[in-house]
Amino acid sequence: MQRLPLLPKARDAGYVYVIKSGEAYKIGFTRKGIKRRGRDAQGELVLTIATGQRPSVLEYIINNRFASKRLPNHRNNAGGQREWFALDRDDLEWLRGLSTLTWTC
Repeated sequence: MQRLPLLPKARDAGYVYVIKSGEAYKIGFTRKGIKRRGRDAQGELVLTIATGQRPSVLEYIINNRFASKRLPNHRNNAGGQREWFALDRDDLEWLRGLSTLTWTC
């Protein structure tokens, strides 16, 4: 019986993260350095969602879901205009539900 060749490990695995700063929440992705993201945003890391591959795809889907809650003037930089949201308890519970799933985009 011929075996399939071993495939290289995915190099694009990462995390979608949620950081709270004041009453605003940042939803972003990283391939490494989650703690640094919290420091850079001057906030508290609330949640991480491990992704098998392409964390940017999952982040894009989540950002679109919460588009109506976007805070476009929260920070004066490119990420501040698209990554900060006014989330409520139900939104955070929905996100926590995602963190229990295995993601392979």
